[in-house]
Amino acid sequence: MVKKKTAKKKAAPKKVAKKKVAKKKLAKRAARKKASPKRAIKKPVKATKKPTNNGNSTSFKKGNTASKGQMSAMAKHKKALTTAFSDAVTTSDVIKIAKALVKKAKKGEVKAAKEVLDRCIGKAVQPVEVGSEDGKSLAQLISEAVND
Repeated sequence: MVKKKTAKKKAAPKKVAKKKVAKKKLAKRAARKKASPKRAIKKPVKATKKPTNNGNSTSFKKGNTASKGQMSAMAKHKKALTTAFSDAVTTSDVIKIAKALVKKAKKGEVKAAKEVLDRCIGKAVQPVEVGSEDGKSLAQLISEAVND
């Protein structure tokens, strides 16, 4: 009897080799993530735009002056001036100005005293009465309007 040689498939060693390569790649990725703190932080997910009934996006379009984050030219100018002024004035300057203002207030200057008290205590609340010239209160005016 003659034995026939059967051809064996050599697919099994390839699968094992692929698994080893995959394991090595995973190990490298894990090592990189541990070594780099920047990699550990996940990137923010971009929000998808939800369409309205007519198919338009609900978010503001680029260039819309009412959209969030847009500043008018005047607001940008004011912000630049405020930043420049706050950079020019130091803490010791503010202390010197405050001491000079208090000194003037102690001498009897009304404007200086008013400024010091407004800054320390807060501005006095001004009562506002809402009503008519006849002396009727707001509640009386509303009840008359509803009953008419």
